[in-house]
Amino acid sequence: MGGWARRCAFVVAAVLSGSLALACPEICSCTDGTVDCDSKGLYYVPEDMSDGDGDTVLLAFNQISTLGALTFYTQQHLDHLELQNNVIVNIDTDAFHGLSNLTYLDLSSNQLSSISLDVLQPLSNLSMLHLGNNKIVSLAGDMPDSFTGLQVLYLQNNALMGLSGDLLGNLPSLVHLRLDGNVWACTCQNLAMVNWLDANSQKIEERNRTWCSFPEDMAHFPLLDVHVDSFQHCDELFTPVEYFFFLCVGLILFASSIVLCLVVSVMTTSYRRFQRHRVDNQVYVYKKSTRVTDRSDVITYGHHLPVINA
Repeated sequence: MGGWARRCAFVVAAVLSGSLALACPEICSCTDGTVDCDSKGLYYVPEDMSDGDGDTVLLAFNQISTLGALTFYTQQHLDHLELQNNVIVNIDTDAFHGLSNLTYLDLSSNQLSSISLDVLQPLSNLSMLHLGNNKIVSLAGDMPDSFTGLQVLYLQNNALMGLSGDLLGNLPSLVHLRLDGNVWACTCQNLAMVNWLDANSQKIEERNRTWCSFPEDMAHFPLLDVHVDSFQHCDELFTPVEYFFFLCVGLILFASSIVLCLVVSVMTTSYRRFQRHRVDNQVYVYKKSTRVTDRSDVITYGHHLPVINA
């Protein structure tokens, strides 16, 4: 009986191991909890990965361009995800839905020009986020409240001109931050960011390569050496919204003056043409003037010739 039980256990184990092997994508290799799909020429994330494949998925150095909705929904126990060195240009808002256990995400060296922070909302346990070496111009939205545990954020070598103070302020656990290789604008619009950097300078890596790019007179000036006192004049300036408002008002007034001038010009021209037309078409009545004579002795009766009194 004991031998039979051992044989049954062996068969069950063999079946289970065979099913897990079948669950691993054919083109990838799955060992020790790692699904290794690096450098496989993939154009999309394999769909035949199950939750039992492992806690680490490696998809670097492929040709993946899009992460669609629920791409990793079957990998809800995933802890480590690498997608660097692909050609990703678009990430669906629900691409990472279900990855509440993910702690490490590498999206570096792709073709991202912008990324909505709403995409990262499901990653409540993320501690490391790598977005370096993309073409990111802006980070849209606010940093998720669930990012309280984020410790490492890499944003180097993008096209960022500024970050909101609220975005950085919502990262209380942040320890390492890379900002070098961007086109930072050292202007009043980035005052909140400069204040945060001044208070958290010890967290910034590659400080000597983190420069201002604008304005021109501050090009290559270290961003962390910009003193907050340099922004005292900012309170005297209009905000971008106020500038836009006054610009719109000015354009409206300018356009209105042009329209008014055109209306007055058209009315004046029309009136003059009307007057000229009226004069040209007026009917003149010529009256024969009555001749007055001093000869009191000449009397005219009707159509008769004048009769001269004797």
